[in-house]
Amino acid sequence: MSKSEITSVRYTKKDTGEVTDRVIIPTFVPLPNMKALDVTDLTPEVRTQLATLYEEYTEYYETAAKNLFSFEDWLSHTQGEDAQFQLKWRTFVLENTEILG
Repeated sequence: MSKSEITSVRYTKKDTGEVTDRVIIPTFVPLPNMKALDVTDLTPEVRTQLATLYEEYTEYYETAAKNLFSFEDWLSHTQGEDAQFQLKWRTFVLENTEILG
C-alpha cells in the first residue's frame, strides 16, 4: 500500500469490536497507526480526484516545508474558496486493519 493510493480496508474498532468496510487514501503510515482520508462516502470520481490532489499536495509539501498550508487550506487555495470537500481525517490501528484491495 502506498501513499495516496485509494485502498479498501476492513477495520475493527478496538473498544467495541465493531467491524466496518472503508475506502481510504492513506496519508501517513507510522506503526502502530495509519492516518488516512476516509473517502467511503464519496463517488469513485471524487475519490480519484482527491487522491490525485493529495499526491500533488505531497509534492508541494516536500518543496515548501517552511511555509506550509494544511491540506484543507491548500485545497481552498488550489480549488477555490467554494470547494466543498467535507474531509474526514481518521487514524486506523494497523493491527485492526485488513487490507482488502
